[in-house]
This record gives sequence, structure tokens and C-alpha cells, in this order.
Amino acid sequence: MDSDTLEFHPLSRSLADAIPKVTGGPAWHGGSAKWARYLQQHEIGERWWIVATINRIPVGYGSMVRADDDLLIWMEKAIKQK
Repeated sequence: MDSDTLEFHPLSRSLADAIPKVTGGPAWHGGSAKWARYLQQHEIGERWWIVATINRIPVGYGSMVRADDDLLIWMEKAIKQK
């Protein structure tokens, strides 16, 4: 198990395309249209999405609604500190 690599990534086109293909519970099965909408929300800054991967396979995700510019600045710094 020490060869498994857990990483966190902002939602991207490749991840939005990969997530509906993951075998998982109901939250994963929204289809490509749902994840295209989530990606659009992410790109315009309406909602911030992060995806957890192990060995480049999506294993989890979460989102946060943007509250104000201070929160956006904090999130950008958090990603850079990775």
C-alpha cells in the first residue's frame, strides 16, 4: 500500500470526464452533463471543487460555495502549499 499516492486536484476537464465512469455510490452517477455543469461552476468561481485521487483514479470529491474574495484567496494559497 505504500506505493499508493493520494493527491488532491482542482476539478479539471479530464477529471470531470473520468468521475462518471467510476464505480461507486449514487453521488458518482450523475452522468457527464452533471459533471460538465460542476466544471463550469468551478471555472467561473461559483463553486470550488476538489477531487481526491489515488494513483490517478478519482476516489473522492468535495465542493465549497464561494462566499467572498477572502475565501478564494485562502483556497488558492492552500492548493499552492500542496
